[in-house]
Amino acid sequence: MRKREQAEAFFLRIGWGKENAVTRPQDSDVDRILRDLIEKYNSDINKPGVIINVGDGYYMPRKWILAENLEYKKYRRKDRSREKKLHHKGTVMDCKFYSSSVTGITRKEIYEQLSLPV
Repeated sequence: MRKREQAEAFFLRIGWGKENAVTRPQDSDVDRILRDLIEKYNSDINKPGVIINVGDGYYMPRKWILAENLEYKKYRRKDRSREKKLHHKGTVMDCKFYSSSVTGITRKEIYEQLSLPV
């Protein structure tokens, strides 16, 4: 069975509720493909539910089950934290890339203009 087919087989087993959690594949290539499938699924407004993994496997949480609702919130907090870190890193990288002696602006001046900590 090809890696894509293996990942799709994992994906199709993901169901509603933590009791139906599917553990991550051992094969890192299959896992990467599976994570891509999940990302596409979660980004499609026409698909029902969402798929999360907070350590015990992939599943679709039910909002009326308190434990699953809390795990969804935990998952989203992690996403927001990653978003903030990526945004900050990108801003810093832009500052570093575009600041040079040619422009006459120092890195410190750019940081100060963007109100970032020096």
